[in-house]
Amino acid sequence: MAALLSLQKVGWIISHPPRESGFFMSGAEVICASELQLEAAGGVEETAFVTIKVTLDAENQVIVEGFQARKFMT
Repeated sequence: MAALLSLQKVGWIISHPPRESGFFMSGAEVICASELQLEAAGGVEETAFVTIKVTLDAENQVIVEGFQARKFMT
């Protein structure tokens, strides 16, 4: 349906309740983000695809963080 409308995936959003201090992303979230990133890029290539994480801090303030994978050249 998206292709018929000339739309494409540009990212995805993870939201979750507050977690313990220092907990960044779960293993399942990292794997899912990696798979979606690879799919969007058609392999290990640069892409504008982003992962957005939304949660609350200890004072119930909304925290929004954005991530984008980059291909590193050696």
